[in-house]
Amino acid sequence: MALSTSSSDSESGIEEAIGRGSSQKDNSVRVSRSLSRTPTSSVDGEVHGPGVAAPAAPPDLEDSVSKVRVEMTAADLDKFRGFAKGSAPNGRDRDSWMDALPIVNDVASLSPRLDKTLRGNDMKISLTERQTIGIHDGLFAALNLMTLSNSQNIRGTEEEVKYRDRAQRVISLLIQDVTVLRREAALTSIGVPHAVVPGIRKRTLDLAPEKHPSVDNEFVHNLFSIDMMNDINKAIKKKEKDSKDTRWVVCNPGSLLATVTPDSISATPMVKEGKTPLSKAVTQLTQDKEITQKDNAKNLMLPKFAQIQAPLTAGRLKFFISNWKLITQDRWVLKTIKGYSLPFKSLRGQLSSRFRTPKITSEVIEKEAKELLAKKAIFKIREKKARWISPIFLVPKKDGSQRPVINLKGLNKKVIVKHFKMENLLMVKDLITKGAFMAKMDMKDAYFGVPIKREYRKYLCFQVNGQMYAFRALPFGLATAPRVYTKVIRPIAAYLRKLGINLIVYLDDWLFLADTAEKLEIDLKLASKVLTALGLVINKEKSILVPQQKIEFLGLEIDSTTLSFSVPVAKQVKIKAQAKALIDNPIKKARTVAQFCGLLASIKLASNYSSLKARFLQKMLKGVSYKAKGFDAVLDLSSEAIDEARFWSAATLEVFSRRILPPPISMVVRTDASSLGWGCAFIGQKSGGRWNLEEAKLHINILELRAALFGLQLACKGIKEVGVRLESDNISAIAYINKRGGTKSRELLCAAQELWEWALENRIYVIASHIPGIKNVDADTASRKFSENCEWELNQVVVSRLFDKWGEANIDLFASRANKKCENYYSFQAEPGALGTDAFAFSWKGIKAYAFPPFSLVGRTLQKALIEGVSLILVTPAWTSLPSWPKLISVAEGPILINGSNVFIALAGDEKKYLKHNFHLAAWYIYPSALRKWHIFCTNQEIDSKKPQPQDIINFLQEVSDSGIGQSAIGTHRAALTSLLSAAGNLEAIKAAEPFLSRFSKGLLRTKPTDPKRSDIWDVDEALIWIRKCWPLESLSPKTLTLRTVLLLALCSPKRANELAALSLEKLKQSQSVWEFRLIITKNRGFGIPHAARYLKFSEEESLCPIENLKYYLKFTEQFRESDKLLLSYQKPFGSVGSSTISRWLKCALVEAGIEGFTGHSTRSAATSAAAARGLSTAQIIGAANWSTRGRHEISIPSSSGKKRNYSASGSGGRHSRHSGHSGHRDHRKNDKKDSKRFRKN
Repeated sequence: MALSTSSSDSESGIEEAIGRGSSQKDNSVRVSRSLSRTPTSSVDGEVHGPGVAAPAAPPDLEDSVSKVRVEMTAADLDKFRGFAKGSAPNGRDRDSWMDALPIVNDVASLSPRLDKTLRGNDMKISLTERQTIGIHDGLFAALNLMTLSNSQNIRGTEEEVKYRDRAQRVISLLIQDVTVLRREAALTSIGVPHAVVPGIRKRTLDLAPEKHPSVDNEFVHNLFSIDMMNDINKAIKKKEKDSKDTRWVVCNPGSLLATVTPDSISATPMVKEGKTPLSKAVTQLTQDKEITQKDNAKNLMLPKFAQIQAPLTAGRLKFFISNWKLITQDRWVLKTIKGYSLPFKSLRGQLSSRFRTPKITSEVIEKEAKELLAKKAIFKIREKKARWISPIFLVPKKDGSQRPVINLKGLNKKVIVKHFKMENLLMVKDLITKGAFMAKMDMKDAYFGVPIKREYRKYLCFQVNGQMYAFRALPFGLATAPRVYTKVIRPIAAYLRKLGINLIVYLDDWLFLADTAEKLEIDLKLASKVLTALGLVINKEKSILVPQQKIEFLGLEIDSTTLSFSVPVAKQVKIKAQAKALIDNPIKKARTVAQFCGLLASIKLASNYSSLKARFLQKMLKGVSYKAKGFDAVLDLSSEAIDEARFWSAATLEVFSRRILPPPISMVVRTDASSLGWGCAFIGQKSGGRWNLEEAKLHINILELRAALFGLQLACKGIKEVGVRLESDNISAIAYINKRGGTKSRELLCAAQELWEWALENRIYVIASHIPGIKNVDADTASRKFSENCEWELNQVVVSRLFDKWGEANIDLFASRANKKCENYYSFQAEPGALGTDAFAFSWKGIKAYAFPPFSLVGRTLQKALIEGVSLILVTPAWTSLPSWPKLISVAEGPILINGSNVFIALAGDEKKYLKHNFHLAAWYIYPSALRKWHIFCTNQEIDSKKPQPQDIINFLQEVSDSGIGQSAIGTHRAALTSLLSAAGNLEAIKAAEPFLSRFSKGLLRTKPTDPKRSDIWDVDEALIWIRKCWPLESLSPKTLTLRTVLLLALCSPKRANELAALSLEKLKQSQSVWEFRLIITKNRGFGIPHAARYLKFSEEESLCPIENLKYYLKFTEQFRESDKLLLSYQKPFGSVGSSTISRWLKCALVEAGIEGFTGHSTRSAATSAAAARGLSTAQIIGAANWSTRGRHEISIPSSSGKKRNYSASGSGGRHSRHSGHSGHRDHRKNDKKDSKRFRKN
């Protein structure tokens, strides 16, 4: 079949108008009578009107457009609002008015015409909500611009023309949108893929005038240009050519078409497929090559369905019983289609309602009853014939209106409800392929299609406004209705699957899937004909019949391009809103909590956190009784439940998306736990370790979950996007892993959550399975047998004292998870938290380490520390016979003797194995001094350390520089060499190297310039932002809580680090609004003079209130507090800390807040500057900061210009002087009043 591609005739004009009685089937547009008869536009090679060029593309969108709100007069605004409401005149009046409107004398003034050959019988345009909103927004934008251009404020200005031009641009964009929609709908209706026309979405109308095919002297322009029509022609001819093989089709008007066997050909009228016109062929043909081959292989012949005319009323399936018999012989299905019998538990004669419902008067219910009467779903019945009357009530709908519901709860207790299985979204995993196309159908009034047998209708009665009604079709609310409808439609789904159609059916929702859009379109046409032939009615308004790769089905979005489920945006908003409501008011009815839990359960397939972050909310419902108050009971949500609600209120898009197909299982990890420790085995490896003292007290089920976590972390270290099968012999652990938590045990739930949060963070899919204990030998052995040589540990109190003396180490070289003294550590065997196994296999350069090695490795540890120049706190036996003892004495600071009673191995429970009391250890501090580095360098280079050559000195300093130290340290090394060689009487070596040293120093300045000392004062607001982020306090780790507390205390009362360390609970005096710590300060005061650190309640913002922070901090540390000092270490043994630790904490807190390069002491100047800027007096600031009454203290205050100005605050009465750089200081006593006024002014 060829499409019409005739060009326009330049000698013909445009008809003045088309009569109002003209048919609209040819898609022509009525034209105003004021039109000229001469065409004025064309395409290349065509005739144009005099002096008119071919249409040019409009200019690009303006770059300078910005959204502003323009104020209008009251009259203009009222007129605008009137138009914005929309207009709904009579249809004929609207057409007449539109016909009479003046238009431009050009063919472009008409909407494009669609050729009849490109319009299928079932052509329709389906718009998504997003497309509809886009068109709506465009129309409002155009209305805005036109209104503005015509307003009194703008009329007659340059803006008037600009606004009108923009309005034309917006309308042009909308024209293109509608053009694309019409083109795609036309191609879909004739079965031509959109890709046949290249750039179909970008190509605009060409406005080539052509003769109207049915109206003389009329000109139109086409929706498709000539070259587009040529492309479509080629595709159609190719398709027809491919179909002219040996295939024949049964041609029965109104019936389905089927491939048949040779034996049936003679009995059936035949026509070749190629002889059928395209518009009819696309509608009639139902099979493609794949389906045909399958059907021939099965010798399957589609039945010839009878043409049945049945009213669109309830119970209509019974009219199609003859067609049903062609696809199924199921007696129950055929019997139910004729009339469903209610399966009562007892004899029907004994049934009657125990009460009479009150007569309800409601317009809404009466309206619903009339609609059901019109559908013939119900009928009027005399009250004396009604055997069971059910109450009716109203429930609110999403749009705010009300829906009447028949309460069949009483009747449902009298019927037999059998268990049955329904299809659901889980089947998508088995059917979907990457890039697949999908569509869905919705059946209209699905339940009402099944009739109720006449003698059972009297049990389905209700009363409205004094009138009794009874159902003649299957009603909603009947307990057996879902099973009945599912069993009825199951034969249809089975029949369509025989034909090779992939589908999922959930009651009245049907999802179709296919690998290509073309295959899916054919499947939809076939399914549509089958469903129609069996009496089902497709609700086209709710259906999506255009192939999609992303579709919403059963409340979730399915995306075949990413193979993922996701939660629709509307449901995300609903979840977040309900979660926020729970946070704002934690005292809620049980029904509200249950509704939220149900909402989360509905997104289980689309969220990995649906169950994981709902267990504490579910636990709140465990005590709710279905009797008494039931779901009207009031619940006070626990802190954990509120945390879960807080998680959902702040959930990101990643939380609302989940893979359809999990990664394949590529690793098996076996784990086990005993009262002593944990073990795991995977890929020929096994590992394990002891429990620490706290863990050893836990229940074995919790230990099994922790063992599973450790095994998973160890096996999947550095691995992502894998599937892992965890095998354990503990049933409880398996259940909590697979169900992502539970509600019976809080401890087990927390352990399971920790495991899953780690797995999800690392994108690891976990499934747990049971393994008999007798087969879990390797993991069991690893959980019971340990190497004692690696389990000895030093008492944490002793370690803390060593750290206070020599500085805190940042890595433990010989440790396990149970006895580590630093956050980072190396272990003897593989462990999940260790940096690595065997510390000797890694470089130690640039670290400060703690080491308590096996005694046989002391010498090796010392040698590696000296070679690599590492700072090391080393614990050794106090044996003078130790081979490395002489070297330790010569190169290390110490020793500090430690009693053997401080060394132990932690066993089960609180039991410990100690060393003998008469056994002593020695602690040493090894640090890389300049001369020690020089001796090591000379030894490695085989150089005489007292007679070096100039190049040896330069090479040494270069090596020192490469190690990462600064210029000051390099100068120290140079000075040490000078002293050494001077003492050795070899100053000539230094003099010979002097020229090289000078050049080396200059080069060092260029490559490693000295960082300027930070003399500026940072902004307190930056620290407050971080403090606000660290909220709520319950969600913080011990370290973050400690850093936040210290920083907030330092800002609220600008004390020194030693003063903060001295804060004691014994010296605390507290009230509801003030907490005051008494201090004995020696700096700037006489000995014993009291001083106080005062903290006030800040009610305006709870997250910044120091008292609220201190309350929670004391509550948190109460469990392990053994000291009266306020601030404790966040690591075991949780003892008090000194000023150096406080300073380091403050510096770490500033780094966390994004303030780098400042010391902890800088909080004093920052806090006092902020206080001065907010109007506090000098006396108040000096008193709070504990400054001396004599001296000068720099304060930075922002001026009115926005620049910061520095002032020196004097302690003698609050006088200040402004200074700049090193220009010197003025005498404050001379201009007290003048300087004070200037300070207050700024």
